Amino acid sequence: MTHRIGLRREDKNIWERRVALTPDAVKRLLDQGIEIEVERFDRRCFEDELYEQVDAALTDDPRGCEIILGIKEVPVGWFREGGAYFFFSHTIKGQSYNMGMLKDMMDKGCTLMDYECVTNDAGLRLIFFSKHAGRVGMMDSLWTLGQRLKVLGHANPLEDVEPAHKYKDLDAVKAAVKAAGDRIRSEGMPKAAGPVVIALTGGGNVAAGAREVFDQLPFEDVEPAELDAWLAANQDTTDKVAMVHLLPDHFVKPKDDAKTFDFDHYVANPDDYEADFARWLPKITMLVHGVYWDDRYPVLATHAQFAELFENGGPK
Repeated sequence: MTHRIGLRREDKNIWERRVALTPDAVKRLLDQGIEIEVERFDRRCFEDELYEQVDAALTDDPRGCEIILGIKEVPVGWFREGGAYFFFSHTIKGQSYNMGMLKDMMDKGCTLMDYECVTNDAGLRLIFFSKHAGRVGMMDSLWTLGQRLKVLGHANPLEDVEPAHKYKDLDAVKAAVKAAGDRIRSEGMPKAAGPVVIALTGGGNVAAGAREVFDQLPFEDVEPAELDAWLAANQDTTDKVAMVHLLPDHFVKPKDDAKTFDFDHYVANPDDYEADFARWLPKITMLVHGVYWDDRYPVLATHAQFAELFENGGPK
């Protein structure tokens, strides 16, 4: 089993097409003398034949390999005794829905290497959400908005947009959003939806990727401090959407009113801060959230706040 890596197919979701190693990456490993077994999978974004072409071995069961590489969680019962596995386990925050999987690994004496825990000497993660996460998040959010308006009885230019996994590549995604944008210019968004405001949070890779897709639409950038004025002046605007970009200082504030927001202090001392996010909810149509969060930080919006929002008629 020495120096054999098994590349597992992704089976958590029926739409999953991702893979942990591209054929080029597999070739580089093979050139270093590392054996690779690739589990056959007809839905993967890279066809099985592309792995065969670089001399990887195809298999129906890679579990005999020393190390298994994947992306999403692995089903309970799939692990072998003493095996080693590298994937996003989604357990480090104590996610209850994956405790059965973690127990199965512990009972079998497995080694879990979680991508989220790979850090440099400074403790910074080396494997993290990229621009792709933002691109997919924006595309799926636009699809959801189009379907929501359609279900509410409002024909709209976004209703023909599909979720990201339906498209072959990024160019196809951008083309679809641009086509929807052309319809927004010519037909307009439904007046019943009010002026459409899309909020994007964060300033990292996720936000940059989301913006890359969003920019195919007709839009106007609106500073957070100017949003109320923009809404008042654009109640009948349908041929474009507004983008309001919210950074942490827009939705988190010090508990001590005498102090001002300081990002580095916030990251190091989150208990000194509280959320100020709910004030934006009545003003926005759609939120694409690109900010890292764990339970050290304030909960940005509560169930009670959302319930109050919809009791009062929903956003805007």
